[in-house]
Formats: sequence, structure tokens, C-alpha cells
Amino acid sequence: MRLISVIMGEASPTQRIYDTVNLLKYGFCQYEAVEYRSKNYKVDEYKNILLTPQKIKIVTNDPIYFVTKKGEKPTGLEEQFNFTIDKNGVKAGEQIGELEILKDGKVIYTVPLTVEQDVKKASYFEVLRRTFKSMFFD
Repeated sequence: MRLISVIMGEASPTQRIYDTVNLLKYGFCQYEAVEYRSKNYKVDEYKNILLTPQKIKIVTNDPIYFVTKKGEKPTGLEEQFNFTIDKNGVKAGEQIGELEILKDGKVIYTVPLTVEQDVKKASYFEVLRRTFKSMFFD
């Protein structure tokens, strides 16, 4: 957590420094950064028979933190996400969409979404094998 102190209207530099230190102490004593979602948090799992691997984990690219009063947790938050996976594949770490955190219907935080591992287009024979397997064994 980072805090910035702005003190205006003080005549002496000593008083400015004193007020800055007190303001920063207050901020660090009263507030804390709370991790809401960690990096690589699984948002969704996408299944597509035409891709390898068939089950693709959609994860957050960055952690999500909120500053709250000490001891409190962020409340009243909703999550919305949208993503698109190219039929020819996606590399791990490549942005495919966004996760939006909403409070009272307004977007307050946005984080990029990515895939956990490289995704490539499945071969014709792989798709055929999967189709037969799902018809007879599932």
C-alpha cells in the first residue's frame, strides 16, 4: 500500500514534515491493502472440442487489491467477465478478455484475463477421436 501526503499552508518546513509524518502514520494505522483475488485466480473454465487442451482455465493476469479500514473486507462487489479465444489458439499470458469488479453497478477495477497454458488448434484426428470417445464412453 502506498500513501501520498500533501500538506499546504504551513509556514515552516519543520511543521510540514511533522504534519506529513502524522498523516502517514494515521493512514497506515487505519487502513490496509486487502487481497481480493490472487494472480492466476480461476475465473472460468472454457471447453471446446476443437482446441488442445479441451478444458481451458481462464485466469486473472494480475492480483486484485482493495484498500479498506483495518479488519474489514471489501463488500457489495460483483464480478463480470468477457473473453474470446481465437479458434487457432492462444499463448499463455496473452490477454483474451477482462474481469470487471463492480460496486453499485459502476466499474471500479478492471484486470486482464489470460489462459493458464498454451492453447492450440486440435488436429482433425484428435477431434475425431474425441467425438467417438464422447459418443460411446461418456
